[in-house]
Amino acid sequence: DFYYGPGAPIENDQITFTDASRGQQINGWTWFFGANDKSSLYQNPSYIFGDPGSYAVVLIVKNIWGCKDTVIKPINIGEDFSIYVPNAFTPNGDGINDTFQPKGHGIVKYDMMVFDRWGEKLFHTTDFFKGWDGIFKGELSKDDTYVWQIVVKNAEGKSKSLKGIVTLVK
Repeated sequence: DFYYGPGAPIENDQITFTDASRGQQINGWTWFFGANDKSSLYQNPSYIFGDPGSYAVVLIVKNIWGCKDTVIKPINIGEDFSIYVPNAFTPNGDGINDTFQPKGHGIVKYDMMVFDRWGEKLFHTTDFFKGWDGIFKGELSKDDTYVWQIVVKNAEGKSKSLKGIVTLVK
């Protein structure tokens, strides 16, 4: 048998596999990590899965008499998620950088708010593909620095709460 940690791994996490085999005089371990050619001969190896998905991890143990036993367990690797938030935008109608819109991947729930320096909410969206065009109450906001707050969540329920500033430059 074996176990691994962390318990809910995501892509690019280093996962530590721990041999839990029982038996007399075990002296050999062969691990296979998914449907690739990656393997290890260490008793307690670490491995990084670069892509999300379900993988079959195989452990073959051998004792000094040449007897072998095999265990196969699935491991589900979740998708990591990331977000990039720009620090400026230019809503001048030239078609370049006209909206304040973060980019990212692996995000299933999204909430963004933009405030002025006095705390008045100027913009709110839960649509990741909708950015702020600088308009508030039908008027283009003035050149200034604005505060944003974003909460994102991935498919595994992991969330990130971010705050920062963005500069509007016409």
